[in-house]
Formats: sequence, structure tokens, C-alpha cells
Amino acid sequence: MMAELLRALLYVFTALTTWLCLERCFGRERPLIAVLGAYLVCYGALFGISLLGSAVLDFAAFALTCAALVRFCHRRDVKTTALCAAVLTAAMLFSEAAVWGVFALFVPPADGALYSAALDAISRLLYFLLTFAAARIFSPRAEARGAEQNSRLFVVLPSVCIIVSAVSVFFGFGGDTNGTGGTMTVLFILSLLFMNILLLMQHERMRRTNAEYTALQLSIQQETSDLSYYRTLQEKYSDERILVHDIKNHFRAIEGLAADSRADEVVKYISGLEDGFLPASPVQVSVDPILNAILIRYETECEARGIDLRLELDEGGRSFLDATSTTMLFGNLLSNALEASESSAEKWIELSTRYDEEQRSCTIIIVNSCDTAPERSDRTGYVSNKRDSRLHGVGLKSISRVVQSYNGIDKMYYDEAGRSFHHIIQFPI
Repeated sequence: MMAELLRALLYVFTALTTWLCLERCFGRERPLIAVLGAYLVCYGALFGISLLGSAVLDFAAFALTCAALVRFCHRRDVKTTALCAAVLTAAMLFSEAAVWGVFALFVPPADGALYSAALDAISRLLYFLLTFAAARIFSPRAEARGAEQNSRLFVVLPSVCIIVSAVSVFFGFGGDTNGTGGTMTVLFILSLLFMNILLLMQHERMRRTNAEYTALQLSIQQETSDLSYYRTLQEKYSDERILVHDIKNHFRAIEGLAADSRADEVVKYISGLEDGFLPASPVQVSVDPILNAILIRYETECEARGIDLRLELDEGGRSFLDATSTTMLFGNLLSNALEASESSAEKWIELSTRYDEEQRSCTIIIVNSCDTAPERSDRTGYVSNKRDSRLHGVGLKSISRVVQSYNGIDKMYYDEAGRSFHHIIQFPI
């Protein structure tokens, strides 16, 4: 009975090792509860198959389990799924063959379920080492230099634990392969394996936290830069208006002097010069200078990319937002909408603001064309197509910060019939 319990515990640790490896490579694309359920079902079935005692069936079931988990939990294509299943199965096959082969050569053969469990536990330590190395090789995610240096711990530590475990097996059983010494040896090896898994889980949590913090800092820097740009742009518009006003005054003075001298041709020439030479006044989309600069910028970008941007602004309910919040909110809303609509067939964006004086609320609605429903992630919500994976969900987090700071509420949904994505935000006034 003890041997079966230890073997079940071994399968739990194997599942955790596989989970950490796949999450490091692909991230989580399903809710946590769905991932836990998938691993519980797959590895529960795998444990049941192992009771049949067929090594060939065990490895075939393991390969199918890995493929099912990659496909369901991480939503990879068939080619990637097959490659991951092959790599993980090869790592497991090599681990078991290496451990059992070495012990067959250098350690006197022994029988017993506890002895087999001990060797299987050592093979899982080797599997842990190999899967971590594979995750570092195949992971597309760039890591900081410090994180790479910390990762060396998970190469050295499992190696040391494998050596210590091998020595403990050699001395721990002492000929009594099913006694107390054997049980304690297996528990000791499993505790080493569990320690490695816990350390890696903590390391991955810190790595994700650092990545999110870095992405947040990049987002804040971008928002600050955007705000500075929009303010500079507005100042430029103001300077141009002042310059136009001054030039007009000069022209009027020259026109008056010429009129007194009855130089009709000079008057006619100056009048034509005033109408044709002066630059046109900048387009005003919104009375708010920062929002006006943002909308002009995205109107230009949408026109360049063939996207139809439609605006319907009720200016009464938006004055409560400060300049930074305006930049964060509308900049990210329009950036996300532009990115999604650009890859659609119809390519359009609708932005409207509505002020309800009776209910004292301001509603901002942005709708964009989107041919397929965006994928969802347990960590970042909706997943964008940004090339830099660190920026997934950062724009939505910035929007959320503005919504929360003004005690607002927001809702996002995809309209399958209209093939459009909707983001609705409401603020109390």
C-alpha cells in the first residue's frame, strides 16, 4: 500500500514538473481551474494505466497526455503540439533508461516496489533537469541577464540532488528493499524533488512579477511620452494661431497704407497674398486640447492604414479627466482598436462619448471591426497580437487604472453576428 501511495505522489510531482515546463514556454491560455482539471484528469488516467504494468503502454499514454495538455491548456497548433510531446516523452524515456541503466551497472540488483519507486524518483529528478533545460532552449520569451544567471541554480541543484539520491539508495536500502529504511529513502528523494519544484515555482513567480513590472514601467514611460507629445503638439497649434493672427495684422497695416496712397494694385495683391499664403488653421475635433491632439493623431494613422474612424463626441461629460488620464484612456483605447481593426476585412472604428445629465454619468463607447473573437488569457484578459509578449494586456491594465481611479465600470465583449469588439466605460460625474 505504501509503495502505491508513493508512486501516486510521484505522478503528482511529474505533473507539476510538466506544468512548469509548458508554462515557461507558452504561458497559460486557459483559466487556472480548467488547467488544474485537465492535469488532474490526464495524470489520473496515466496513473491508472501504469497499474497495468506495461512499459510500452505507459510511454505511449505519456506522449498522448503531453499532447493533450499542450493542445488544450496552451492552445498550440498540431506541429508544436507534436514537437512538445516528443521532447517531453524523450526526456522521460532517457531519464528512466539512464537511471535504471546506471544502477544496473554499478549497484547490486534488488527487487521490491520501494526500490523501484526510489529509482523512479531519481529519474524524475533527471526529468526535472532535462525539462528545465528544454524550456530554456525552446522558450521564445526573452529574459533579463540576472534571470538567466539565477536559472543556473536549477541546473546545479537537481544535479546535486541526483547524486545525493543515488548515494542514499545505495546505503538506505541495505539489502532490506521493503523495510523502514527503504521507505525513508524514497521519502527523502521525493522531498528533494519537491524542494526543486517549489524553488522553481517561486522563481517563475518572481520572473513573471519582474516581467509585469518592466512592462508596466514601459507603459508608464510611453504614456508620459505621449502626454508630452500631445502637449507639444497643442503648443505648436497655439503658436501657429498666434503667428497667423500677427501676420494678418501686419497685412492689414500694409493694406491700409497702400490704400491711403491709392495703390489699388498693391491692395489687390496684398489681399490675395493674405488669402493664399497663410497656412490653414488646424482641425479641431474636440474642445479639449489633449484629446484633440490624440484624435488628430489617430485620424491620420487610420487614414494611412485605410481604417474608417468615426467620431461622435459629447464634450459635456469628459472635462473631469486630467491630461494624464485622458492620454492613458483614449490613447490605449484607440491603440487597441486600431491594432485589432487593421487585421480585419472591413477596417472601421467607432468612438463615442455620451453625457447623461440626469444620471450624472459619462459613457465612453469604442467599437471596432474584428473578424475573429480575441483569445483570452487567465493572466492578461484578452490577448493582443503584439510582437513583444511582455506588452500583452498592458494597455488594458492602464485603462483599468483610470477606470478604478475615477470609480468607473467597464465591460468588454465580442459580437459574433456583427464581427465587432465592444469596450464600454461609464464614469459617475
